[in-house]
Amino acid sequence: MDRRTILAIAIITLILIGYPYYIEMISPPEPEPVPEELTRQRPSRKPIDPVAGPPKEEIKPKAAIKAPLPDKNIAANANIVEDSTTVSIRYETKLISAEITNKKGANLISWKMLNYAGADSLPVDMINSNHFSVEFNDWNGDFIDLSLYSFFLESDNEEMGKRTIRFYLPYKGGRITKTYIFNTEGYDYKLILGFEGLSQDFIGKQYSLTWKNGVPPAEPNIQEDASYASAQVRIAGDLEIYNDAGESPETVEGQNIQWAAARIKYFTIATVPLSDDLVTSVKLSGEMTEMGEIQYGEYSYSMNFRHPVPTSSDTFLVYLGPLAYDRLEEYGADLEDMVLGSSGYERFFRPFSLFLLQILKWLHAVIPNYGVAIIVFSILLKIVLFPFTRSSYKSMKAMQKLQPEMKALKEKYKNDARAMQKKTMELYKEHKVNPMGGCLPMILQMPVLFAMYILFRSTVQLRGEAFFGWITDLSRPDTVMLLPFTIPFYGDMLNILPILMAGSMFLQQRQTIQDQNQKMMMYFMPIMMLFIFNQFPSGLNLYYTVFNLLTIAQQHFIKISDEEFKLGKPKKNSLAFGKGKKK
Repeated sequence: MDRRTILAIAIITLILIGYPYYIEMISPPEPEPVPEELTRQRPSRKPIDPVAGPPKEEIKPKAAIKAPLPDKNIAANANIVEDSTTVSIRYETKLISAEITNKKGANLISWKMLNYAGADSLPVDMINSNHFSVEFNDWNGDFIDLSLYSFFLESDNEEMGKRTIRFYLPYKGGRITKTYIFNTEGYDYKLILGFEGLSQDFIGKQYSLTWKNGVPPAEPNIQEDASYASAQVRIAGDLEIYNDAGESPETVEGQNIQWAAARIKYFTIATVPLSDDLVTSVKLSGEMTEMGEIQYGEYSYSMNFRHPVPTSSDTFLVYLGPLAYDRLEEYGADLEDMVLGSSGYERFFRPFSLFLLQILKWLHAVIPNYGVAIIVFSILLKIVLFPFTRSSYKSMKAMQKLQPEMKALKEKYKNDARAMQKKTMELYKEHKVNPMGGCLPMILQMPVLFAMYILFRSTVQLRGEAFFGWITDLSRPDTVMLLPFTIPFYGDMLNILPILMAGSMFLQQRQTIQDQNQKMMMYFMPIMMLFIFNQFPSGLNLYYTVFNLLTIAQQHFIKISDEEFKLGKPKKNSLAFGKGKKK
């Protein structure tokens, strides 16, 4: 093979195979906890108050206590009075169906998203063994976990499009209240924690709000959720990600902590304090559990808050829903930073992926089928790249015209590689030929290809979106059957679109490659791409197949005539051009 063939194979192989692993290798190590002295300003945008709540007394928090909470020694507490009855309340909107009980600390026991189906074809339920827990050490040093107690129901009202449910728990001459204000138009609610007339402060004058046991898996292939599961916290504009379940917890301390969250591939539970400078620290942790043959990480986060006086109330926005960029952006709390950003290479391509997502959403607003929108997007991209493609064809034609000259140079300088390289570059410069010009459309397409891969495999908008026939989910492979064995690198799934994509690539290269020395590449590249793309989302394979077919059509109709094609003016004694050609 000549230098051009070797170079082309090296470039394509490195980009397609090596780049994601290279990005992972150079990704920065897990950052150290943010120092308490961090003083970057909180973004000026404030979270939207989705549902108006009762007014609360303004409380100026005191300085944070650096001492950690004492060890948890759970003890029976005679100062807490529980409700002996069980109360269960259902709440439903066009988006969610929820159930809340006074048991287990007055927590949600179900939160089903009606527009998203799980592996069992039923609505995805965000609640399983996971729940919120309010924890503190009372003045006697006893550890109190309110999720172990049954609250009393005080009120349940619905008016002006709001549903407000209020619980209380008598404690030390006063009471602790939990008020839920549900948003009828979204996947969120407001949680108001009230401390009324307590006779004593908590030790350290602080308490914690803890989300335990992460988010249950929602995908048929649990490994998909397991690979994305993590706990996250956003502080002063930076996103900290903890995905080391079973390892030591990580504590983030400092000012301007905006929110904490636990997530899986497409869904998240996030807590946003609606009071400034309320949070002192966030602890991220995780435990590994076995689900069949899969090790699944259940991630928790614990937010520590100041509690300066016995009577006060704190308000939180709680979001339990899809990782949909536009929906999260509406809250003005930078929750959308979780979208398309779980790993090093995803963060690298994230701006481009978000740009392509916006284009697809614009197309989908006109075309209700995302598969058709992908086809239209491929056509539009071909139109944008047309000038570069035409220039590429001219470069390839120029290289064909220069083949006699190249042969003559190789023969003349066959024993002097340096001289041959120098003369070859002079020949290119003389005739204004760019040997890499033929690769330009492929190089320009590569960022699109990687961004589309990230987009199709981790964007909730494409989850469950069908094209036609056997293609029922553009975010997953278009599997028609499972093989009784596993082929290395290929897997055990027989998918149709990767085969069509590889076939279209073979036809494209067969139409382009004329040099017999490059014939191996015509067979090698499609087979390699078939193995790589077999487990990729069907939306990506659809895009690449259509793009290849359009390229074949383009190559057939674009003709570079000899009159239109011109090399640079050759020298008089040029080896193969013009009157100076030797006979």
